[in-house]
Amino acid sequence: MPEELADGAARWFSCVVTQWSAALHPILGQIGHEKSSEAPSDVDFGSADDALSTPLYRPIRIGVETTVDLEEVLAFDVSATLARLYEMADEWGGQLVRGMLEHISHVSDVYGRTVDASGRDFVEVLIESLDGLEIDFDEKD
Repeated sequence: MPEELADGAARWFSCVVTQWSAALHPILGQIGHEKSSEAPSDVDFGSADDALSTPLYRPIRIGVETTVDLEEVLAFDVSATLARLYEMADEWGGQLVRGMLEHISHVSDVYGRTVDASGRDFVEVLIESLDGLEIDFDEKD
């Protein structure tokens, strides 16, 4: 297979998986995205001095493996390909959402913003959570 066809197929698969994962996991559609090549590196946020480092940046490792059946491709079995893409999108999106929520939990713990809600009334927990927020108002409220 010519290399440009393989590259084009990989880009198309990646685009479809990204868009479908946002449809399957709506929280992904609500956040911005950066290319990893444009994101800051660990070196940018890390430091030998712990006082200067931050827990706000860390990569989220995601991996989805699949096998493309050459017979399906040659037979133009579109439904099998779409089913495989759907499974990949769901797995990729699920891993990303779990990674994001774990990161948010970690940062909340580091900054003392975690509220233990186990066995407590929802309204009580909500009030405690809101009480910890700093809200500033400008001259227009």
